[in-house]
Amino acid sequence: MNKEEKEKVEAIALYERMKQRLYSKESLFGDGSPFSELLQNMVNKMLEGEVDHHIADELNMGGGAISGMDIRRNRSSHKVALSEVHTPRDRNSTFEPELDR
Repeated sequence: MNKEEKEKVEAIALYERMKQRLYSKESLFGDGSPFSELLQNMVNKMLEGEVDHHIADELNMGGGAISGMDIRRNRSSHKVALSEVHTPRDRNSTFEPELDR
């Protein structure tokens, strides 16, 4: 399953959980709620976009902050704010997201 297919399956599952929660008259907000999960996914997507932009900028400036180093994505680090957020990283650890401040 590719990334797009996986995201579609996850979106459908989230929709079903939201619908089930509505029909049960439980709140859509709060810990473990579908809205909380949706917000968490949105923040993670924003961070992914930021690191992509950062890497593109670094590559356009000549290969990264450290001359001769290869700059590219390098998984993510785990941070907990009001919710669990996975901050993407670049290989040289020069990415500092605006959203994370």
